[in-house]
Amino acid sequence: MNDLDQFEIKNEGDDLNSPSEPPSRKLWPLVAVVVVLVAAIAAYFLWFREISESRPTAADTGAQAEPAPEPQVQAPTEPVELPPIAESDPLVRELLGAVVDHPRLATWLAPESLVRRLTATVDNLAQGVSPRPHVGSLAPAGGFEVQPAGEGLVVAPATWHRYDPLVSAFVEADPDDIVTAYRTLEPLFDEAYRDLGYPQRSFDATLRQALRLLADTPVPDGPVPVEERLESYHFADPALEALSPAQKHLLRLGPENARKVQAQIRRVLERL
Repeated sequence: MNDLDQFEIKNEGDDLNSPSEPPSRKLWPLVAVVVVLVAAIAAYFLWFREISESRPTAADTGAQAEPAPEPQVQAPTEPVELPPIAESDPLVRELLGAVVDHPRLATWLAPESLVRRLTATVDNLAQGVSPRPHVGSLAPAGGFEVQPAGEGLVVAPATWHRYDPLVSAFVEADPDDIVTAYRTLEPLFDEAYRDLGYPQRSFDATLRQALRLLADTPVPDGPVPVEERLESYHFADPALEALSPAQKHLLRLGPENARKVQAQIRRVLERL
């Protein structure tokens, strides 16, 4: 059985409500932080929406036209001299650490090749694949729990609450800082994406695809029914079970947390 499609692996003999963490559970990515990191490299090109509004003109209303305001010119930001991609880890840690303040993020930022790991994470998400190999260290403490509901089972609220601190860190991040972080690091991500074997495809298009996949994921209302099949739990709703592994990881944050993550993505995009 492919563990990317499993809602939870249960050790033989474990009680359904046991708080112990199964071995495979330790490999789960924490999608809230994945989205933090994805959003931190999101900028400028993402998910543009053209909104046209018709407003009455002075001729329509008979009013005298007001003089156009003087355009506001912002002082140019001093460009950051980027190091080679192989020497970029200290800069990435500094930028992302300033955007998101959470101790678990520091753990994720400890290894090397951060730009390449982030780029691979975005590529995985865009394809609907679990980014687990790149973010497995972000799994929360505590175990997966279910509880009875009628004749079936639903995910226990305690399962969702394990993700609350990291989701809060994400939604409290300033979207303007997120955009600034991407604009600074963008050339490094372009280089890393070419090195992944995509010389003809833009990293921006892949990033848009990844964010749209998460933003468009259907989030259920109320308790989430699950079914126990052999040694794993699956969504009882066939529509949810048919989602991609990346989308299922988002849903495992819980409905409330998943909506917060999606709302923060849209706040970032609005500033673009």
